Order: sequence, then structure tokens, then C-alpha cells
Amino acid sequence: MKKAIALIVKEPNEIYLDFLAVFNSYDIYIIVDSDKDLTELTKADKYKNLNFIQLSDQHCLDKGFQNVNFIGIKKMVSGWDKALLFFSVIIPLKYEHVWFIEDDVFFLKEQVLINLDAQYPNQDLIANCDFDENNVNTNNHENPTNVGWLWPLISIKIEKPWYAGMMCAVRLSNTLLQCIRWYASKFNTLFFLEALFPTITSHFKLSYAQPIELTTVTYRDVFFFKEEDQKRLDTHIFHPMKDLNKHKELRDIQTNK
Repeated sequence: MKKAIALIVKEPNEIYLDFLAVFNSYDIYIIVDSDKDLTELTKADKYKNLNFIQLSDQHCLDKGFQNVNFIGIKKMVSGWDKALLFFSVIIPLKYEHVWFIEDDVFFLKEQVLINLDAQYPNQDLIANCDFDENNVNTNNHENPTNVGWLWPLISIKIEKPWYAGMMCAVRLSNTLLQCIRWYASKFNTLFFLEALFPTITSHFKLSYAQPIELTTVTYRDVFFFKEEDQKRLDTHIFHPMKDLNKHKELRDIQTNK
């Protein structure tokens, strides 16, 4: 089964679209949160290999796909809800795995994802996430499973243990997506993505991996532009990098070496 990439955006930016439009190993979906008319963009010949998806908020609410990023953007329905609905309900079973990526995530080239897929061909969840139960009650701010984290703001309707991590760039299996669909159907809601994916993975005893290449997916950009990061541009995924011009600059530099 072919794999897919879902880029989650408020509105598309051509820098990221140009980057993804030349990929060969993935079907590319642009999940657009805005209901703005994008006909001019979507009809462009250079984007003929991209699939632009716009879903109504009501469609998500009707299916229980809500609250996935309310903490982050204060909206009951976000691009994340729409992405999860699309791949778990609208086109279920089409893909074995889907990469979900926010548009402030940087990676140098398609080969970064291809290499990760080759290293972890079967895992249900690939993310920067800690499943060590010994860390759940720590006060380490860098570990979001600590008790001082966002847990008081999150309503989870399944029993503990609950886990969390940085989910800005994550690969989910079809099995995990169907488990998320089960939760949305049963409880008519979901919960914050940083807890949703690892907690559902744990609850259903699914497989997971925390590749070193995703440890640079962080809450704040504390890694980038250090010397060691220049050495791992070919292998790692970075978050956040909100300036898409910087994305292009870094890729152009590497291409011209």
C-alpha cells in the first residue's frame, strides 16, 4: 500500500507546495483549515500531483472529530480534526501509514521520510514521545508527561496510563487511525493531539518508535543553528521553523553544495 503525507495548513503557502510537488514516493494531501476559495491555486499545473482537501467544521462535529487542537488555537475544529477525519473516515484503509506534518515543520528532502519508513516499516506511531512510565510523574519541563503539564486542561475518557509528546510531525498507521475513529464515534469528541496519539497507542497496545531523527521536533526551537544541527540536516525533522523563506534558503544551500 502506498504511503501518504498530509500537510496541515490554515492556508497553503507556495514554498511548501513547491517542495512537496516534486515528491515521488508519497501521495500528497494538503489539508486546508480555511474555507477560502483556492481554485486558482489548486488548478495550477505545477500542483497537479497535490490533493487539496477542505472539509466543513460541521462535518467534523457530526462525526465527533473536534477538540484535537483547541488548546493550541482555541477552535473546536482545526486542520488536525479535518486531517484525522479524512484519513480515518472518508478514505479509510487506503494507506498503511500517513505522515501528518504541520507547516512550520522543516525537513530537507523526501529521502528523510523514506529513510524513516525503511527503519520503522511496521510501527503504528512514530513520534517524539516518551512511553517510560517512570517519567510520567517527573517535573521535567522538557518531558510533557509530567504532572505540571497541560493535563488539567485535557479531558480523557479512557483509563490511565496517559502519555504525551510533540506531535507536530508524526506518522500514524491505519490501525491507529481506526482506533482514533473509534474514540471519536464512542465519545463524540477527541482530545489534545499531544496526548491523543500516544495515549490511544498505549490503550490499544499498539507499536511505536521514538526515532532520534524526531528528537528535534520540540516546543521551542532550542536546537536549530547549532553546529550539530547543520550535520544532521540530511536525517532529522525540525520544529518549529515558522519562516518558510528559511526553509527554502536551507534547501537551496544544500542543493548547491
